[in-house]
Amino acid sequence: KKKLSLIKWPLYVLFALLLFCIQYAPVRLGIFEGAIHLLPFVVALSSFENVIPSVLTGAVSGLLLDYSSGHLFGFRALVLGIIALAVCLAIKLYVRPAFVSVMVCIAISAAIFVVSEFFFFYVIKGYESAFSIFTSIYIWSFFKTIIFGIPISYVTMQIYRLKPQKSSFDI
Repeated sequence: KKKLSLIKWPLYVLFALLLFCIQYAPVRLGIFEGAIHLLPFVVALSSFENVIPSVLTGAVSGLLLDYSSGHLFGFRALVLGIIALAVCLAIKLYVRPAFVSVMVCIAISAAIFVVSEFFFFYVIKGYESAFSIFTSIYIWSFFKTIIFGIPISYVTMQIYRLKPQKSSFDI
């Protein structure tokens, strides 16, 4: 089990960094633009892993988003950490960790993330055109996050299900 953990976590880190690079690439990647790629990764990982690694992954992913966005530092880390904790506990206590339940959790988490970010960054500050910002940016971000959540959660599930190969020297 320890050997498997030594394989899984570097793959998780590489996958998260790849998603981060895709999300914040200096060259606009068209269809990839606007989605929150790390959110489905955090939710999928939280569905299968234990609580502490899930919350830490959520917080670190949120710090990456905070660092690159230029908004309030720590806000996304807090939100993704809480989402990771809630998803991990909900899956462990109430739901079987399957692809459909992960996708439902991604949809709920994306809605919470988008609405909380919109509320704290636009509504509280009193922007006059806040509703048009919500309909033109945040709604599309929500739907793109769910759509890209399908392959992201699939890859995360495959990393989780990695099994160590028996070598020819094992008996």
